[in-house]
Amino acid sequence: MGHRGSGERKAVVRAASARIGTFSLGFGSPTARQEFAVPFPNEDEVRHISDLKVLADGTVLVSSASDPNVDDGPFSSAVYNAGWLAVNGAHHAVLRLRKTDELTPLRRFTKQDDRKIEAIAFLRAGRAIWGTDDENHGGWVKFDRLTP
Repeated sequence: MGHRGSGERKAVVRAASARIGTFSLGFGSPTARQEFAVPFPNEDEVRHISDLKVLADGTVLVSSASDPNVDDGPFSSAVYNAGWLAVNGAHHAVLRLRKTDELTPLRRFTKQDDRKIEAIAFLRAGRAIWGTDDENHGGWVKFDRLTP
């Protein structure tokens, strides 16, 4: 839960522990909150987090996207290993996201590539899927291989 950010306004990520029962799912109050901003894309209207996934080992992957608010683009985007999420002994969420100057894109798509990644999925054995919504250009799905 949180806010994706926009331009100079950083994204806000909140985390809370969850309890999974046989027929129920309960969430506690957020115990972690952190602001987050990416170094790229860095122009037009930047969504610092267009999608966020937490991997089984606690790695937090995010995609970021730039949208000039024109349905013909050009768009740019990137995928980052943003940090990690864990649960401490008191069953509280612990969130550690990297600072902007500590981030290096795992994948980077420039305005020449014209892709606006808004969905990420991480599969087994380091395989990933990037999904885009490129407005008037339609959508695009790319299978990729990486190590977060």
